[in-house]
Amino acid sequence: MLRCTDGKAVLLVVWLTAFEAYSVARGGCVPPSPKPAKPAQRTGTEPLIPAKLGKGSHSAKAGLDLVEIPAGWFIMGSPKRVGEANEHPQHNIFLGTFRMARTEVTVAQFRRYCKATRYSYDWDLAERKPTWGYIDAYPMVNVTWDEALGYCRWAGGDLPTEAEWEKAARGTDGRLFPWGDVWNGNNCVHNARHPEPVGSKPLDSSPYGVLDMAGNVMEWCKDYYDITYYSRSPKRNPQGGSKGDKAVMRGGCWLYNYPAGIRCATRMTNYPSSKTNLTRGFRVVFR
Repeated sequence: MLRCTDGKAVLLVVWLTAFEAYSVARGGCVPPSPKPAKPAQRTGTEPLIPAKLGKGSHSAKAGLDLVEIPAGWFIMGSPKRVGEANEHPQHNIFLGTFRMARTEVTVAQFRRYCKATRYSYDWDLAERKPTWGYIDAYPMVNVTWDEALGYCRWAGGDLPTEAEWEKAARGTDGRLFPWGDVWNGNNCVHNARHPEPVGSKPLDSSPYGVLDMAGNVMEWCKDYYDITYYSRSPKRNPQGGSKGDKAVMRGGCWLYNYPAGIRCATRMTNYPSSKTNLTRGFRVVFR
């Protein structure tokens, strides 16, 4: 599968034979081979997850289109011989009802937050400015974990947990991609020169109608990354690892060119303080 770490694509070895066999068995086709204050430095021992978030009053001002994800069980992770070790074991998880933004946070929405909170984001910093520019309808990129959480708190919400993200992306049946088990590269923004306006690919839609979870940009989640977390995860409302130096990221992105890296169960990581990454954005949840 292909992963992105701080804007660099790294090609990793994937058991394609097993993935192809699984896809055929499933009836599919074989796919082609920000806080206003400056955040403190993390030591890897403090929790990424705040004890409690206050109720915000800015969700309407943020202009977020929300989708309700009903309470219930879903299949998380991948079966044996599919995906990577950090996706195993596949297990059943129960989540309470939550609402998720239909699309990733856009440049226009993040600008509104910066103006409202007087957050000083350097839009002109050469080393992090996209070659395509900061276009209002495009997903916001180049944000740290703290900046993403700052926006979510201002809007009255939160970053999604890894479990919430995966359920919103694949529904309850364990499908490979948001639209089903059959890979179709025309369904999402991938293998491209840059992202596209959010919602540009209506077929990149989950069973609940959440968009752009296979393509466009990867997304920050709330959890610390723990490679073995699935082996001891609680069955109800898991919150992810309790410590570490990296946070979880989910979803495919415009740079990816391998279907295995775009699956709903694929897990990725990055340092919370990482600023410069043109493939990474975020979205908001409300519980």
